[in-house]
Amino acid sequence: MRAVCYLIAGGLGVLLHFLNDLVTVPGVLRFLVATDESVFEHLKLYFFPVMIVTLVEYYARRQDRRKHQNPQTGENRNVQEFMREREPRKAQEYPKERVSLAERIGNRATAVLIVIVMQIIFFYAYTALIPPNPVIDIGGYFVFLALIFIVSDRLERNEQLKAIYGEAFLRKSGLAAFAAVLVFLIVFTYIKPELPLFIDGSQTVL
Repeated sequence: MRAVCYLIAGGLGVLLHFLNDLVTVPGVLRFLVATDESVFEHLKLYFFPVMIVTLVEYYARRQDRRKHQNPQTGENRNVQEFMREREPRKAQEYPKERVSLAERIGNRATAVLIVIVMQIIFFYAYTALIPPNPVIDIGGYFVFLALIFIVSDRLERNEQLKAIYGEAFLRKSGLAAFAAVLVFLIVFTYIKPELPLFIDGSQTVL
């Protein structure tokens, strides 16, 4: 399931990168797509595809769980046990505990925030040594996109972290990360400071 989510997110990222060149995107929706070749605009290609995939994945899993209701009681059976009985090799794909949508979004948003920082550092570090290279930029995008799913899964399953900080605090922190990244991307789409991060570089592909 994670591999499918990754591929869909990557496809959405490519679409959002070129969408503004293919059609006229209304001004009110320009925060969703990359409108130029600045580093900032390409950060959108992590956040929005991942959030879209997260919503679709969550509701698809919920529908899948409903199919596994106990026919006698009408109650949902534990998906982990169901898959262990019917398809043991797929059991690991389903978490033992249900994760709320808020927690899933928070974990993904936290991972996106971490990766955005890493991506910015990586881009300026390597371009300080060599000119921007499309192969490195595109390859780096897909590597960092995969890292988002890896980090969010680790956050979701890290019981030690939950024991130390508490699930409520982690959930609120994750939603705060979601809000912070969303506001950052929306505000600076329309109000761009004169900083390298926001300057259109026609030779830069991130």
